[in-house]
Amino acid sequence: MATKIALVGIGKNAVEQHVPSISGSPDWTLAATVSRRGSVDGVEAFTAIEDLLQARPDISVISLCVPPVPRYGYAVAALEAGRHVMLEKPPGATLSECHALGDLAAA
Repeated sequence: MATKIALVGIGKNAVEQHVPSISGSPDWTLAATVSRRGSVDGVEAFTAIEDLLQARPDISVISLCVPPVPRYGYAVAALEAGRHVMLEKPPGATLSECHALGDLAAA
């Protein structure tokens, strides 16, 4: 059974790279998106990560396709909700953010 994943940030990179890769894999199902502007046809869309995390506890993986500065807050919210998090590079705006996310994920 494919793992449900949500994409946060539906911009050019997500549309051109992430969405086709997820769609082309039998291992993943794009179950929802979070974006203020973008969406993916046929996929449930949210404008706030908190709404996604509350409404869709069945989605176990959150992929963050947003710039490093807002990424940290989204990652913390997803980790605190018990979800797995995928980060683009760089994984944080600062090294201390990266260490804090690693510690939170390990906990």
